[in-house]
Amino acid sequence: MQRTFLVLIGIQSTAAFFAAVTSFTISASLFVATQSAMVMALAVFFQLAPRIYFSFFGGVLVDRINVLTAIRFSNFAEAGASLATMIAIAWGGNLTVVFWLFILARAVIASVKSVAMQASVKHLVNESDFRRASGLTAAVQNTVVATGPFLGLAVYSLAGAEYLWAIFALDALAMSMAGLVMLTLKSKEDTASALPRISLTSLRAGLDHIAGQPQLRLLLIFFASQNFFNGLCAGLIPFLLLSLAGDNLSLFAIGTSALSVGAIVGSLLAAMIPLPKNRVLVICISTILAAGAGRFFVGLNMLPWLIVAGFTLRAVILPVGNVVNQAIWLEATPKDRIGQVLGTRRAIAQGSYPLAVLLSGFIAGILLNDDIDRVLILFAICGVGEILCSVWLIRKARTPKLMKSLGRPPYV
Repeated sequence: MQRTFLVLIGIQSTAAFFAAVTSFTISASLFVATQSAMVMALAVFFQLAPRIYFSFFGGVLVDRINVLTAIRFSNFAEAGASLATMIAIAWGGNLTVVFWLFILARAVIASVKSVAMQASVKHLVNESDFRRASGLTAAVQNTVVATGPFLGLAVYSLAGAEYLWAIFALDALAMSMAGLVMLTLKSKEDTASALPRISLTSLRAGLDHIAGQPQLRLLLIFFASQNFFNGLCAGLIPFLLLSLAGDNLSLFAIGTSALSVGAIVGSLLAAMIPLPKNRVLVICISTILAAGAGRFFVGLNMLPWLIVAGFTLRAVILPVGNVVNQAIWLEATPKDRIGQVLGTRRAIAQGSYPLAVLLSGFIAGILLNDDIDRVLILFAICGVGEILCSVWLIRKARTPKLMKSLGRPPYV
């Protein structure tokens, strides 16, 4: 793998440590202030919706100005959002409103940055290393997320409500430094370009490419359905862990970190172990096992450590299918439109996710009255839904018409 790609991952991962601390601070502060499933789900919704829906435009932007420039811009924009939040907190602004605005701003920026980071694999890595590079990227990112909550717990405990502004000041400094270091990185495609003009034609390029690829269309439908059931539960995980933890925030930190440690292991497995030629089957099996462990099993018990164990096992299994899916899309897409295609994929395949998160807050907070027992039943139901989605994909992938369109084994 190229040195530029490895340095890029190192820079962004270092900055992400501070983002993880900030994220922990926001989750803990909102829960302490409200103890509401609806508020926690809304926070997750605000974090996800812009980065998913705006990625449709972010992908076009990445293709027009190149990945390194897009990431530099994102770093400096993230620093600006943190600085503005620091000032608002220091001046006594309403914390809930300030945090939601911060989450929204960073999510919009992430709609460009996340697509650029994915596209960097196509631009900076040889095709033979796509799967390993995707697995390495996921592993490094999850290492940051795994250690971030413990660092966040320590910083949050030391800072207290009086010095929350200092946490965002550190975040702004880290993102600024990341942007400055990024200015030293160069690649063959890192050339000056004019401000991009986003037209209807450029937005349709990603859709047109996917429309001509039956295997990509099938995966798009599957992940759009699976992400709906996933979102119904994902928005409630912070509420569930914090409710079980009570006043013991260390349990929340351990539970959050355990999920990330599991994702690290799963990402490394996906990058290193040999996989069968039928890669759609790998995606389906990993989804079925993850749904059983982290959704259905979780919904059947009330023991905090067993629930964390189920979530962790799901985090180990699910990245295997995700990394394989990412490799399929990278191989099936030309370099000059990779940002547009990946942005379109995210907007459609993950478009149901924020809506499901929002719906989960309504279901848990209004219909289930924040009752933990009933919330756990919802997890079990969603596990069954993910399994049914996988069975559908297995059946569809075996139809003669689709198998003919898939052609060579790498797309299968």
